[in-house]
Amino acid sequence: MVCHETYKGHNGEWIAVDEVEKRGGKAYFKGTDNEVIVGRSEAMSKSKKNGIAPETIIDVYGADTIRWFMLSDTPPERDIEWTNDGAEGNWRFVQRVWRLIDETGALPAAGTKAEGTSELRRATHRAIAAVTDDLENLRFNRAVAQVIRSPTR
Repeated sequence: MVCHETYKGHNGEWIAVDEVEKRGGKAYFKGTDNEVIVGRSEAMSKSKKNGIAPETIIDVYGADTIRWFMLSDTPPERDIEWTNDGAEGNWRFVQRVWRLIDETGALPAAGTKAEGTSELRRATHRAIAAVTDDLENLRFNRAVAQVIRSPTR
């Protein structure tokens, strides 16, 4: 389950996530100084108005970022807590991957022995082995963490 904070007005009615803005550690009705009550994190649902439309998230961060977030945040048997900070961190990682892809044009041709690449090659093979083991054992969040901290940083 994907979870998110819930919000209520002082009259006890649920408030939609897109009607709330956070400032100074507090939550307010968007565009006002009327404070709202921040409830506990619960499974996203229409009745509690704490769902976020996938299209909105994809428009902001892109589908690849959301896929990384869903895989990286928690083990599959646990609920995922949706946070913008988590999505932004995964977005930065996806941007780093794209920069690395752009930079591969400057690498030596395949089969060419470049100076100082042996340690990088060993670290890459260790990362591949660890990711393979994690994927085979359905530890997707660990596999993603291994890729994120791989030697390509």
